[in-house]
Amino acid sequence: MSKIQLHVVLNPASGVPGLSRKLFESEIAPLLAQQSHITVVKHETRSEGDGVRIGREVQDSIAQSILPTVYAVLLGGDGTTHEFLNGLILKEDDSESNTASLADVQLAVVPTGTANALYAGLYPPGSEGNQSKDGQGEHEWRLRSVHALLGTLKAFDVHAATTPPSTLVPLTLTRVSAALVPNREGSGSSHKTMLAHIITSHALHAAILHDSEALRAEYPGIERFKMAAQKNSTVWVSGKLVLKPSVDDNISVYDPNSDRFVTLPESKATLEGPFMYLATLTTDRLEPTFVPGPFSTTAALSHGIPSGETSNPHPRPPSSLDVVAIRPLRSPAVSASAASSNTSPSSWATSDEAQNVRLQFAMGALTKLTQLIYDSGKHVYLTYPSSSSTGASSEADIKTAVQDEALEERGSGPAVVEYFRCGGYKWEPATDDAQAKLTCIDGTILRANKTDVEVLHEWADKVGVWR
Repeated sequence: MSKIQLHVVLNPASGVPGLSRKLFESEIAPLLAQQSHITVVKHETRSEGDGVRIGREVQDSIAQSILPTVYAVLLGGDGTTHEFLNGLILKEDDSESNTASLADVQLAVVPTGTANALYAGLYPPGSEGNQSKDGQGEHEWRLRSVHALLGTLKAFDVHAATTPPSTLVPLTLTRVSAALVPNREGSGSSHKTMLAHIITSHALHAAILHDSEALRAEYPGIERFKMAAQKNSTVWVSGKLVLKPSVDDNISVYDPNSDRFVTLPESKATLEGPFMYLATLTTDRLEPTFVPGPFSTTAALSHGIPSGETSNPHPRPPSSLDVVAIRPLRSPAVSASAASSNTSPSSWATSDEAQNVRLQFAMGALTKLTQLIYDSGKHVYLTYPSSSSTGASSEADIKTAVQDEALEERGSGPAVVEYFRCGGYKWEPATDDAQAKLTCIDGTILRANKTDVEVLHEWADKVGVWR
């Protein structure tokens, strides 16, 4: 009986430097040594972006194999997984590898990064694997995905004992094509294509990731993200978002009043800014308790997760994306303030004139939204008052009304958060808005004049992570 080849990818610089290597040597290597039916091939990243090289090396080795299935254990953060998948699936000319060259890609993740969004989505609070328990070792909780993968591989070993049931959770991959902003010298690549497995974002989230990098050395934990969020809380960006239909030729939007997704007419598939938040998610959470996309988990992930705060009444099909947008001009109070200006609403919203309104919105609606994002993603139920009248008589009163605007849960007014389900989108930032051109792809920051995102449908059932 031939042995199964298991690739171990270790990022020694991820999160707390040295943690990945420590875990491998003390926990994972002894565990793998007990697996007589497995041959381990160990890889270690040498620098930022080096996971792409490793992914390509694995692709080359699999191409020569009789069994074209990739089994891999990844010790790192979301960036490590991102790099590995890009190297494994994208060719150097940015085209995808032939799906026939890979029967399956089956991963186990060991969270040693900062936020570990993929792992947090696999093991949310309230489920096994999200924290250490009495009687377990310090890092045993980090090995849950590894145990799930190894338990499955034991099926190839006729002498193996019965193992607990596990779930292979499909990873939705998106192809992100960006027309890059030229550098100061006017040189460099004009186009970049990458795969995303967690998030592609613009506006607030992209600004947070961009600014948090400068804080990484001093604040290696998630606190740097909160500091960057505070800095960018009053930034709105201008641009146009065009939603693409999913494989069933449908675009839908969540209606908090009826608690269901309803079809979005084609005439409403183009959205004008300004945007405060804009992100497409393939996981519900970016941190263990930070849940911007509560419906974005798939049905496969819902199996085995306790009911209650982690349950998902509207699981996302693996071939679709959830797009979360917050456009402040949907607020009656903000719109009233914009109406008092002599410029167009979109021009006014990002001008110095509107700075106080942006501050009031951050202190009012954004504060409430953030609280509910940390409360199991309940922000998606918020609505504005149904009346367009603020009752304010002066410009100062109107600006105050923005902060004091009463948000309701499942009310009859416009949804504060626009939550779409679709097959992708095009983002065209305003030409004169540098902040709008920031694009975050699984944590990698680009500046792009245009971004095109679409689901890789042919890979929808090819890539999964064990839970």
